[in-house]
Parts: sequence; C-alpha cells; structure tokens
Amino acid sequence: MAESDRGAALVGLAYLDALLGRLFEAKMLKGTSANRLLNYPGAFSTASARTDAAYSLGWISVETYRDLVTLRKIRNRFAHAHNALTFSDVDVQTQCASLRLPKEALPDWNFKPRDQFFLATLVLILRLEFVRRNSKAPTTVEDPPVIKGDKT
Repeated sequence: MAESDRGAALVGLAYLDALLGRLFEAKMLKGTSANRLLNYPGAFSTASARTDAAYSLGWISVETYRDLVTLRKIRNRFAHAHNALTFSDVDVQTQCASLRLPKEALPDWNFKPRDQFFLATLVLILRLEFVRRNSKAPTTVEDPPVIKGDKT
C-alpha cells in the first residue's frame, strides 16, 4: 500500500527524530537526568532541539543540519495543513528543491519533489546511524580537588 504524501512526510521525520534520540542516548550517561532531557517536556525532546543541539555540539555537519531543518519544515507544512497537501504544492516543491543531499548523491538526476524528500531522508538515516554507531559511551568525570587559598 502506497503511503500518502502527508503520511510519508510525517513518518520520515518521525524516524529521523527517533534516530536523533538514539544518537543522544549513545552520547549521554544513562540515567534519570538523561531521560528527563530526552523525554517530553525535556530540553531535547523535540526534533528541532535535537537537531540544533547535535549541530552545536559538533556531532553532525552543517550540510546534515541544513537538510534536517528543511525536512522538518516540510514535515510541519504537512502536519499543520488543514487541506489536502501534496509534494506537488509549490511551497513544498521549493523546499524539496532546496535539499542538498539528493543533489550531492546524484547530481545529474532530475528528482521529483517526493523523491528528493525520500532520498534526503534515506541519506540522513545513514549518516545519523553512522555517527551513532561510531560514538563512544561517555564516562563520568572526577571533580578537581578544591584549592585552598591561591598562593600566587
């Protein structure tokens, strides 16, 4: 059964958001504080916050960041549209055309907007999973000793 355009946009971003969550889990200490940050209403409970933080922490490249932001904007158009919206909508086509990953992957290919969305999503899934799998589990740190009186 073919997925509707709205369903494709919602499911695609939901999957990327889940992968971003798994990336954070791989790079954070396990426990209650991590759970509070990652689960609603925590600071990293949304795709937007996870994307911004992952980029700001240097976990993802600027290209990955830009396409995640664009895909999130496309998803939001579908999620908040009160009428039937498709990938042939002019604004959605414009946003899909701004995705960089499909052009990088296959520069000579003439993609339809839905295909641009899918290819960008697929490449981002691979990139995020690669980063997650190559992440090192964090370790706790020791506090430095307290210094009594500076004698300089």
